[in-house]
Amino acid sequence: MNEQIQNFSQPYQKREVKEYENSVPMDPKVSVVIGAYMQESFISQCLQSVLNQKTNFEFEVLLGDDGSTDGTKKICAEIAEANPGIVRFFSNSRENQILLNNKETPIFCVTYLIGNVRGTYVILTDGDDYWSDENKLQIQVDALEETGADCCQTYWHEHDSNELNLIAPPYHN
Repeated sequence: MNEQIQNFSQPYQKREVKEYENSVPMDPKVSVVIGAYMQESFISQCLQSVLNQKTNFEFEVLLGDDGSTDGTKKICAEIAEANPGIVRFFSNSRENQILLNNKETPIFCVTYLIGNVRGTYVILTDGDDYWSDENKLQIQVDALEETGADCCQTYWHEHDSNELNLIAPPYHN
């Protein structure tokens, strides 16, 4: 784990975070970070959309369950077990929570995952999101490498009740 992340996380870590056994390569080009909590209804679609990516490079998925009590953890473990060459699954405890204004946050879980990435590029997504383009990773990495940019963001659709809205990134040109 990155030393700076470890120093940040240490005061909050009251229980050990368990990393499930995997065979993910040590040098993927991209690390996809997915934090999940109580997302039993969404996490399978999220993970399948990431696992279905078509790339000409290796990527890893760092999947963290933040102490869910619904079926999220079980689904994550099953998908990680079925995809040991891509998915690194971390099971976190709610005791490691970082509170802001007395409200629970995903800060510890996501920071812990980021501290364990191995890729050159890092992509963050939430466990209740999914990617609709199977070429998303390839397109983004190609754009980063062609332009020399440090980061990029894509358009997204937002579901609100029965409406679907296309949202542009806040800083696009």
